[in-house]
Amino acid sequence: DGPGSMPSREPVKKKTIRAWKVTGEPLIQKTETTPVTLHVYDAIHLATAESALPIVHLGIELFDREFSFGEAGVRSTRPGLYDAPKHRRRMLVGHTHVRKKELFNMILQLKKEWPGESYRLLGNNCQTFAVEFCEHLGLGACIPDYYLYFSKPLFSP
Repeated sequence: DGPGSMPSREPVKKKTIRAWKVTGEPLIQKTETTPVTLHVYDAIHLATAESALPIVHLGIELFDREFSFGEAGVRSTRPGLYDAPKHRRRMLVGHTHVRKKELFNMILQLKKEWPGESYRLLGNNCQTFAVEFCEHLGLGACIPDYYLYFSKPLFSP
């Protein structure tokens, strides 16, 4: 995995596995999870994704859709195609227990909370959205800090 390389995609899902006791009660149950992938794009015409100050756009992929935030609000695209010529990296950031229906409802709510007119270059942008979206997916702080330079307002702690 060198700079600019794009590793192969992760498998789409892990299956639920159940073993049953003679009484019919579950003995072991592993829950189904879905991989969550971070997509990184150069945000300007220069290649910056691997520089000291990456100016990048971020998108979060699950269920074969990539979600991001910008001046048009929350968007959904095919993975890696937000701005295909500027796509620089794809990386697995975790697995979520959120199901498709839950995701649909979550996106509807996020669209209300993240209208396009609230977009700001610093502190309320695609990076900020990616951080919050991953928290909603139960992943916590999973995005590498070097992709989050513009996620906070200039004078925040």
